[in-house]
Amino acid sequence: VYGLFCVPFFVITRLILSYNILHFFQELFFVYKNVNSFWFLLCIVICYLIYPLLYKCMDKKRYIYTILIAYIVGIVLLQTYFPEFYFRFEILISRIPIFVIGAILGEKVYKKEEVDPYILVIAIGFLFSRRLLFAVVTRMPVISNYTSIINRLYGGLIGLCLTIVLVMLMKYIENTQLFKLLGFMGTFTLETYVFHIVYRWFLLTHLRLPIDSYVEILIFLLLYTVTSFVFGYILQLFFQKIRWKRKRERCCKGIGNLYRTGNLGCEEESCFCQCF
Repeated sequence: VYGLFCVPFFVITRLILSYNILHFFQELFFVYKNVNSFWFLLCIVICYLIYPLLYKCMDKKRYIYTILIAYIVGIVLLQTYFPEFYFRFEILISRIPIFVIGAILGEKVYKKEEVDPYILVIAIGFLFSRRLLFAVVTRMPVISNYTSIINRLYGGLIGLCLTIVLVMLMKYIENTQLFKLLGFMGTFTLETYVFHIVYRWFLLTHLRLPIDSYVEILIFLLLYTVTSFVFGYILQLFFQKIRWKRKRERCCKGIGNLYRTGNLGCEEESCFCQCF
């Protein structure tokens, strides 16, 4: 997805349209403080590289919590003593703690553990009191200097609490058409994400559509959301076709080797017929 869709977008917008080769490489490799296009994909890659280590530590969660606290302290120290470096990579490094928390919850989802009622109460309470908590925390003398870190962690906690509440609500719509629709849409959310970045850039930056009034904003969001999901699904079909073609080529190459050695079984013969 990143190589076939995102890199060409960077080439067009940074090299062809703006002729800025420096910004091209900075955004391509995630070292530009104003990255606003596809940062999420590179973040996913980095997080998945970290995940095997986290998975091995799942049975020793106290170590994970210790590392998590140490990481947050490290971010604070980084902003304090190396602010230029911190703000260049802030969009990435400030999101790692939320990923770690998500990895811990992912294990619970895999084991199909029930959400404890007190956790649900805390999540709902946080969502209702989030503005007040944020206002109080950001006005504290020392902590107010680290608003950027607080914003990221705070936004992550909001997403986490919303996820917990939505998971509980999903229990009441199982075996319904709405549940099936949401499950279907969930299969191409990544493609929808990458398409909406390009689509938004084209409409707002290139065409410069006016969205000043509430009515214009509402119409824009409605059309923008529907179109993004439609083309996200089309994009998924395109990538599926590419993956299927590559898988078929590998299969046929392997079958060809078996055919030449005379080790072709019944299942391989069926695949052989499809290849040739």
